[in-house]
Amino acid sequence: MKKSIIILFVFVFVFTIGYQGTVLAKNTAEEEKNLTFVKRFVNEGYNNGNTNVVDEFTASNYKSHWNGVLNDKVGPDVLKENIISNRESYDFKVKILDSLAKEDKVVIRWSYKGKHKKSGKEVSFTGVFIARFEKGKMVEGWQTFDSWTVSKQLGYTLTPPPETKEE
Repeated sequence: MKKSIIILFVFVFVFTIGYQGTVLAKNTAEEEKNLTFVKRFVNEGYNNGNTNVVDEFTASNYKSHWNGVLNDKVGPDVLKENIISNRESYDFKVKILDSLAKEDKVVIRWSYKGKHKKSGKEVSFTGVFIARFEKGKMVEGWQTFDSWTVSKQLGYTLTPPPETKEE
């Protein structure tokens, strides 16, 4: 019995150390640089309105995907226009809830809370942003969030199409 407990203890200890080593692995310098940029992009760009931060790390051929749809426009102006549009429409703050950098990608989970300037209605929602980097520049980004939740908070409703008569 004692031998089984000791073997179990050693197994759990070794497994835990090995698992923590994997989870606690340090980011490379490049991963840290990319992660730092994405955090600056959110804080300086969205929260403070500094669109110049976009030019610092965004490639001229940057491609943007919003809720699964590739934007027709290419380049840093896509991001700048989104920052400007948000700041014109809302008083808000974006908070980074989680972040992860691995190889050429950075992933953040964020929350957005604010007030719609025109209606005065409060909005609150979360989303995920994935950025892909090449040679120190962000070349592609995927943004996803529940736009229906935002619409409902602003008072929009969804009306089903009229029923069609069967012949």
